Amino acid sequence: MTISKDEIKDYILDMRSRRCSFKDAVIRILKENGITQAPIPVIEIAKSFGFELYTVTFKDNQIAGVMADSSKNVKPFNCKRVIAINANDYATRKNFTIAHEIAHFVLHCNQKENFYERYKHDLDRGQRGDIENEANRFAAELLMPEHLVLEFLDNTPTQNEYELLERMAYKFIVSKKAAKRRLEEVGYYEKMKECKA
Repeated sequence: MTISKDEIKDYILDMRSRRCSFKDAVIRILKENGITQAPIPVIEIAKSFGFELYTVTFKDNQIAGVMADSSKNVKPFNCKRVIAINANDYATRKNFTIAHEIAHFVLHCNQKENFYERYKHDLDRGQRGDIENEANRFAAELLMPEHLVLEFLDNTPTQNEYELLERMAYKFIVSKKAAKRRLEEVGYYEKMKECKA
């Protein structure tokens, strides 16, 4: 499916101009793709935005993925919108990389300029720029939408943290580290403190 750079959904334009929250944009993406439960099929979402996806072996194994949204074909892929992920990564890393690249499309691309991005492994928050951190926050929201995380917590019997993180990582196809960070973001640990007080 070939989609022109000019063919952008209104809510994506709203997100790019910050007239829409991450949470609201994710809800729209899920609704438009008929997604009601985890795990979130990020490959299908990327394809719905006109991306061609490739799994490749990069010369530099520190590259998790690359993304382009261009007005002309990108070499060597011969398409205008492409996401390429590292073939050597685990499924959870691949999933997060695709979500991260979708985030760049939703947040940082525009119709007039070409956008190219290379996403590397193992950079701490402090080592990445604001745009990369923002893309990671959006990716976490996309992979673990707040309403689905809360539903998961409601339907998961109380247990120790290790088991909870294991189940959540499995359910959402994310790392335990990403699951823990998302639980912090939705206020899970604060609620647990209140319950124990």
